[in-house]
Amino acid sequence: MKRLVAPAFALAFAACPGNAEATRPLISVHEVIVKPGDLYQGIQFPEGTRVTIYDASGEVQYVFLGQDFRMGGQLLKRGTQLQIANGKLGSYMTQEGQRIGPIVLNAGAQVIFNDDGSLNAIHPAADTKIQGYLFAAYIWVQFQPNGNVAEGELAENTLGNGLPLKAHTKILFYSNGKI
Repeated sequence: MKRLVAPAFALAFAACPGNAEATRPLISVHEVIVKPGDLYQGIQFPEGTRVTIYDASGEVQYVFLGQDFRMGGQLLKRGTQLQIANGKLGSYMTQEGQRIGPIVLNAGAQVIFNDDGSLNAIHPAADTKIQGYLFAAYIWVQFQPNGNVAEGELAENTLGNGLPLKAHTKILFYSNGKI
């Protein structure tokens, strides 16, 4: 099935006043449903998975999992939307109860990985407990290369390293976990 997709920047540009006649660059893509043994960029996704491929480059961009799947050290639940970057897990939107190590996320959180597969950031869809702190929903939580939180915004009043911290305070951490 072929369809044309306009990138977000083109839609935003076309929606600006005075740009009513603006043309939108279109990207030609097609979707396939994975069958047993199919490989896409060297990855064998589970049967029934929907894969979106750019026609010009043949690169896999988006994947909608048809079954639970393990990739990049993560167990991803059926129905999860993945974005693939250079054949690796780039980011995904979580399903309810998705785990990243000890972190449990609600549905709709966005998780982003670095090129080396380490956790880069989480944009939680609900207040989320991470490393002993409750971080606010819809605010990015950034991670250091060692896996510790680098920065985030608190969802509640708390004590941090013996300091009283108010809700909605943005906190920054050293690599040793100290604020």
